[in-house]
Amino acid sequence: MEVTIGDHLDVQSAEAYIEQWLQAKKATGTSSGTLSRYGPVLQRFLESLPEKRRRVSIASITALEVEPFRNTELEAGKTPGTANFAVKVLRAVFKTARRRGLCPINPAEAVEMLPEVSEERLPFLEDQVKDLIAVAENEWRGMILLGYHTGIRSSDAANLTWANVDLLNRILVFRARKTAGRTKAAQKDSVVYMHADLVSYFASLPASDDTHAPIFPGLYRKTPGSHGGLSNGFGRLMHLAGIRAPLGPEKRGKGRQFKALGFHSLRHSFRSWVTSSRSSS
Repeated sequence: MEVTIGDHLDVQSAEAYIEQWLQAKKATGTSSGTLSRYGPVLQRFLESLPEKRRRVSIASITALEVEPFRNTELEAGKTPGTANFAVKVLRAVFKTARRRGLCPINPAEAVEMLPEVSEERLPFLEDQVKDLIAVAENEWRGMILLGYHTGIRSSDAANLTWANVDLLNRILVFRARKTAGRTKAAQKDSVVYMHADLVSYFASLPASDDTHAPIFPGLYRKTPGSHGGLSNGFGRLMHLAGIRAPLGPEKRGKGRQFKALGFHSLRHSFRSWVTSSRSSS
């Protein structure tokens, strides 16, 4: 190309392209939560490659390098579902590279998915929710009511501001960060008619003239699962309420043992209530 047309061949290394792919995802509105899952997976993949291979063209990466990485994830104690997620992330990376003409094939597509054992959350019983509310401080009491009556996720609930609450019309409007990136603009906001318990709770809080003020200042912008985050805080409430979560099979290495009860179980309680209401009507 340099001799005939005076241009050079644009060859991107695997390392450079993956960083560019992450930046493009960030620029196109992928949520920070999703990026925080993608980033470590891709970093571990690069670290699984010899140093020289990280600097070669993205087109030269083969399935014989993707598959051992998947197996390494399993050997570290991760579940088949987590190992499959790593493969899915790599498939997305190479799919974009192929569409841009940077590699002829998607090597991750040649790596088969592992069979998964389903681990599902259990819903809380009504008495368990009452026990949680009884031991919760004021902000966590509101979080529990939100989860139980709206199905909102913990991070979305913790980041609510007064702009999300319309007490006059008893409406809560929020945008779920996990799904906002894959829904149409007109469908991104969730609008929920609030239960009387929620209306009473919000009405009991000190009024704020600043609509951007967080409803839960002590929990605002806390991460869902890291040390000192929302998951651990809710786990302490479960312990105080005497609620023990059934555990999944014990994991090896870095794998986390599955707990069938957590804040997300409130979402399942909400769905169960909605389903039973529809059936009875």
